[in-house]
Amino acid sequence: MRWPAILALMAAVAALAVADWAARAAAAAPPAAVPADTYSGYSAAGGETWFCVGGVGGAGGSRQQVSVLNTSGGELRGMVRLFPAVPLGGRSQQWPAARVELAVAPYARLDIDPAATVIQVSPELASFPEVFVAAEVRLDGAGGVVTQDVAVAGATDAGACLTAASPEWHFAAASTRRDAQARLSLLNPFSDDAVADIGFATDDGRRDPVAYQGVVVPAGTLLILDLGSEVTRRQQIAFSVAARSGQLLASVLQTFNGDLGLSGVSLRAGSPRPQEQWLFPLGVAGVEAGAANSFVVYNPDAAEARVDVAVELDAALQARGVPPFELTVPPGQRVEVTFFPPPAGQAHPVSGVDVAAATSRVPPSERYWVSVRSFNGVAVVAERLRTVEAGAQGEVSLLPGRAVGARRGVFMLGGAASGRHAVSIVNPSLEAISRLSLEALTGSGWVALAGFGDVEVRPRQRLLLDLSNSLPPGASALRFSASEPLVASHARPGGAGALGSVPESESISELEQLLF
Repeated sequence: MRWPAILALMAAVAALAVADWAARAAAAAPPAAVPADTYSGYSAAGGETWFCVGGVGGAGGSRQQVSVLNTSGGELRGMVRLFPAVPLGGRSQQWPAARVELAVAPYARLDIDPAATVIQVSPELASFPEVFVAAEVRLDGAGGVVTQDVAVAGATDAGACLTAASPEWHFAAASTRRDAQARLSLLNPFSDDAVADIGFATDDGRRDPVAYQGVVVPAGTLLILDLGSEVTRRQQIAFSVAARSGQLLASVLQTFNGDLGLSGVSLRAGSPRPQEQWLFPLGVAGVEAGAANSFVVYNPDAAEARVDVAVELDAALQARGVPPFELTVPPGQRVEVTFFPPPAGQAHPVSGVDVAAATSRVPPSERYWVSVRSFNGVAVVAERLRTVEAGAQGEVSLLPGRAVGARRGVFMLGGAASGRHAVSIVNPSLEAISRLSLEALTGSGWVALAGFGDVEVRPRQRLLLDLSNSLPPGASALRFSASEPLVASHARPGGAGALGSVPESESISELEQLLF
């Protein structure tokens, strides 16, 4: 039996047919896991499988949207497999997977509501206030880029979709204090069970809860863990997921309910492996009232890490910059560098130990970007926690650092229809000039942006571009091409969070070859 599905299209002519999950389960085996060196990116040759993990919908008002963008001039076809799970206490109950076929018209975007789709297959899910759904999107041709958005209690964020599974995932910053909830999604889309251990770095030291040792994620299922049920009332934690067997995909949905002055939601995937260098193109200090930033460096290794956190001021390109913060990160712990322009910081989650205040070195009015480097060979994980205290319109953004540069990449232009689209682009090289061009995607194809056809980006320079008045009406994506690898992020308007560009896999260079 087949269930019809009617899904909203945005600027697209597309068709979705919901198929009987049981009849199709044996028809197509899950794809094999691939190395996680580059865990999110598209290939010029096509044929990727994307995994969107961590989103939630349901009768309680939360909303998840998975967007498939066709950047090519031909129709794009594929298959979506949806894995539902309902949170029950600190864990979740799995439901059978559902499948939908998709077709996306040239230069169009297809938006899928995963929760609404699985409810058509399993109507009993409609009675639950929250339904987490992970999506596996298999595309047959080239030109597809997949991202996801989530809305919880009126707050929104954008999350990256992954293109590789990994036996380990690391998260440098999360909070389980009384106004916060951190829920970990673990997706196993493969044909064998996965077994994992989860360990935490807290202010009180290392924690390995018994309940999180030997966690079984059955084949073809999604598991949701409410981390606060085992690691309670912590301003800040870091943690690692390590599989004893199998491979997984992992994301965290972090929410704050406003009880302590901070409200908002952040959805982000973990880092599949520590790196010796990370870069953060977005790092505005105190330009917004109530804004605060923390850069958290987490060391999951058994050896001590010696790390420099370098703050690069936009105004200091030709002058002496800010001395780097020299950090010692103990094994299994994390250290935080905070930016607290007055009067922010009252509700910003801060670790109780190992915090370095950057305000004395970086004036609140300065704009900057940040690079993190381990100089003793011990790889680390770095994330940026940004909060804005503004009542019901507050903002929370957790953003992993970027570990690779790329010559070509794509931004999905989500968020509010109007507002400031800020794109931050860094040339991490010490010597090479990169020449940059930008294009916008409209319903008729790619259009060059006037004034951005041949932009020079000098070594160690950041461009902070406000493209609000440069984008053509109805633009759904932005594409950059450069002569040398760049690192780029996009701050979306309307409080929709920040997201790094999706790089073209063939154009990627690791930062070890570019920095210092």
